[in-house]
Amino acid sequence: MIIKTLVVGPIQANCFIVGCDETLEAVVIDPGDEADRISRLLAESSLTAKYIINTHGHIDHVSANKKLHEITGAPIFIHPLDAPMLDQVAASAAAWGLDAENSPAPDRELQEGDKITFGNITLTVIHTPGHTPGGISLHAKDDVFVGDTLFAGSIGRTDFPGGSFETIKKSIQLQVENKGYSFVEVLSECPTHLKITPLEAEKWVEENMVPVFPLGVKKDIIEEITPDLAFKPVFPSFDLERVKGLIVENSEDKVEKHATTFPDHIAESDISLKLAGAGGDGAQTAALLLTRMSVNEGLDSTHIPSYGPESRGGTSYADVHIAREEVLSPASQHPHILIAFNAPSLTKFAPDVLPGGTIVYDSSVIQDPPTTSGDIKVYGVPFTEIATNIGRRVIKNVVALGALQAVTNLFPDETFLAAIRQALASKAALIPMNEEAFKSGQKAILERNEEN
Repeated sequence: MIIKTLVVGPIQANCFIVGCDETLEAVVIDPGDEADRISRLLAESSLTAKYIINTHGHIDHVSANKKLHEITGAPIFIHPLDAPMLDQVAASAAAWGLDAENSPAPDRELQEGDKITFGNITLTVIHTPGHTPGGISLHAKDDVFVGDTLFAGSIGRTDFPGGSFETIKKSIQLQVENKGYSFVEVLSECPTHLKITPLEAEKWVEENMVPVFPLGVKKDIIEEITPDLAFKPVFPSFDLERVKGLIVENSEDKVEKHATTFPDHIAESDISLKLAGAGGDGAQTAALLLTRMSVNEGLDSTHIPSYGPESRGGTSYADVHIAREEVLSPASQHPHILIAFNAPSLTKFAPDVLPGGTIVYDSSVIQDPPTTSGDIKVYGVPFTEIATNIGRRVIKNVVALGALQAVTNLFPDETFLAAIRQALASKAALIPMNEEAFKSGQKAILERNEEN
């Protein structure tokens, strides 16, 4: 077996070329950067790349995927839990001050126990989550390619999203012993919300939370696991129709579908929205309503709230995606539609709206909207004024949804109203007022169009 090691990119990650010394077929593991250099080493070694394999989805292990795939034609393999990261390479690299291109979608999603054969060599996939949820290691006879599951003299970093020290430590142990998985709970402080320093927050957790939720091992039955009870992995289902059936068809509050087609006049298969405003403006509630109505229509939908120190008076926001089949990335960095409830939100996010997109803003509080480029459609509607005249200022977010429906025809009226009624089922007295707010938002757009 031929093994070539390169240290690539500014983060200095290991990239491996593993080749069969008889057939000269090879795989490239973790091309994190410098695709041209990797390609040259393949040529100098007379090797032909048959596959590109990512042990996980971090940028220092996947940034050269696109270019190396274009040079070699080799298909890309990764675990499904890390596959969504491939569409976020450019954004993740930018956060580090680096430049990289998004990877093509994987040609194969690897699972525990899968075999990858090239020449006379077979690699066996071992799922080793912890550093990332979809981290894998690759075993070939006396060699194991571990990605970032192990570092020199240590285990992999666990301070990234999805990582924890106990999780990664346990995952390695249980994978080796074939005894299953561990369940880990973490006590974590939030200095910003507590309005104290990080050190004070740690002390607060120790003094106030640990006595109530004492740390330690609550259950450990590893020694009780005999060979006949060895863990047999059960993998998650990615069958969209099955999942939709479990969530929607069997739900007690099932509602009638009113849309006959996906709203592809906005985007072909995945519509992204951003709702932004100050804390208390109702952006998060409106986002949840949009997600609920999308699921009611049998579509895939996600909602990511942003709760940060700016949430009172600044630009708290929610990202929503509505997909014909599956949302691949829930972030709305460049939305098709922006709903802005205050001036800072409009100023901050208007430049990110895609060409041909739509902006709807609260003209009650935004007097001078910024100039937009391209063919972006901009609509000012007095959400706050309309809601106040109806009798409750807090329903301005429902006014915004009415305006959104009239502007975009995202879904039929009844799709919106059904979601509002669902949300207010336990407060039925509020339904008529919210329906009036929705219809008033629609009316404001219709009157505006007539004036123009």
